[in-house]
Amino acid sequence: MAEYFIKQLKASDLGWWTEAENNGKAAGNQRGVNLNKSVYPRMFPKVTAKDFTVKVTFRDGDSAEILTEDRRIKEEQKNMRLVGSKIPGADYGNLDPDDFMIMKVDGLNLTWAVVMNSVEPGLHTEVKRLLKGSKMSHITGTDRTKLTALLKGYDPELFGLGTVRPLSSSPVALPAQTDAEEAQWEDALDKMSDQEFEAWKQSISGAASLQVKKRMVKIRQASRVVTDKLRKQYNYRCQICGHDTSPAYGVPTVEAHHIEPFVKKQNHHPSNILILCPNHHRLWHAAGGSLDKTKLEVVYTNGYRESITLHQADHLVPGMRRP
Repeated sequence: MAEYFIKQLKASDLGWWTEAENNGKAAGNQRGVNLNKSVYPRMFPKVTAKDFTVKVTFRDGDSAEILTEDRRIKEEQKNMRLVGSKIPGADYGNLDPDDFMIMKVDGLNLTWAVVMNSVEPGLHTEVKRLLKGSKMSHITGTDRTKLTALLKGYDPELFGLGTVRPLSSSPVALPAQTDAEEAQWEDALDKMSDQEFEAWKQSISGAASLQVKKRMVKIRQASRVVTDKLRKQYNYRCQICGHDTSPAYGVPTVEAHHIEPFVKKQNHHPSNILILCPNHHRLWHAAGGSLDKTKLEVVYTNGYRESITLHQADHLVPGMRRP
C-alpha cells in the first residue's frame, strides 16, 4: 500500500528547482531535497543501500504534463537526499521556504507535488495542520484520509486518486471545449482586476486541480506583461479598424486576442497576439476569423477580408513561432 509523507521545505532544499533558485529563494549549494532521518526509514523500509534509483512522478513546471523520471536517493553529508538534475519550470518559481512537498511512496515509486502558499493559501493551511509542527511526517490513520481528500480536490490525476474535475465556481465553464469558450475564459482572466483575480482564485482553491490552476495563473501572469505593452504600442487602437474609445469616453477598451488560443498552445509571444476592439474581437470568434500572415489580412469563413495595421515590422511575421 502506498504511504504518504509531507515535508516542510527549507531554503536549502529550494536549489533543486531552477526557477526558485533563479528568483533568489534558495540558500547554499544543495541540489536536492533532504529526507528527515527519523522519517526516511518508513519511506523505503526494504532498502538498505545508501545510493539507489527510484521512479519519480511529478508535474512539469511549464506544461503541467505528468512526467516520470529516474532519480537517485543517496547519502550526502550524512543525510539521505532526493537528487538528480534540477527541476525546471516557471511555476516552481513561486516556491518559498516553509512551503510543503507532498510525497506518495509505493515501493520504489515516488510521486511528489508542492503546495505553495502564494498559489494555494487555503490548501497550504490545511497541510500545515496535518504536519502538526513537524518538519517532515509520515501521514497515517485519519490524517491520511484527510490528506487524500485534499489531494482529490488538488491534483487527483497525479496521485492516482481520480481524474481532474471541471471547476464549478469559475466565471466561465472550465475546461473550455471550443475555441470560442477558451477565448472567453482567457478574456475573463485578462480583464479581472488584481483583487477580483485573487478573490476568484481563493474561491476555487478547494476544487481546482493543480493542472487547471497552473494554467489559470500562467495566463494571468503572461497576459499582464505582454498585452499591456502591445496595447500601448498600438496607442489603444484596434489593429483592424483603428478605433480608440479613449477620446470620447475617457477609457480604452481594446483587448488582446491570441491567434492560436493560449490555453491550447501556451504561446504568449507578441507574434501570436492582435490588439482588437471588442467588436472585432467578437467578430473574429463569431465569424471564424483567421490570419493570413503573408498578406497580413484577417480572413473570415465567408471569404471577407480585412487588413491589419502593424506599428512594428517584427510584431507579426510569416512563419510565426513560439519563443
